[in-house]
Amino acid sequence: MPGDVLVAVSASGRSPNIVRALSWARDNGLRTIALTGFDGGDAREVAEVTIHVDGANYGIVEDLHQAIMHALAQYIRQSRMTAEAISSRVF
Repeated sequence: MPGDVLVAVSASGRSPNIVRALSWARDNGLRTIALTGFDGGDAREVAEVTIHVDGANYGIVEDLHQAIMHALAQYIRQSRMTAEAISSRVF
């Protein structure tokens, strides 16, 4: 659908299914974001935007990906709320 975004998460960036999904999404008009680590693999090259964790430890890369996903979810949620609604809630 127009306006859809695929967010792909792969610590290595080399997972074939992730790279295929990014390629399909790009070829079908979706915007693409990849969260990667290590050297980023092919996912880093295929995605339109890459949020790259420059690390070589799966646990650390995955922990940082989790924090990034939490921040993105909060941003998306709050971007659809009024300032009054945001200030009246505890997140």
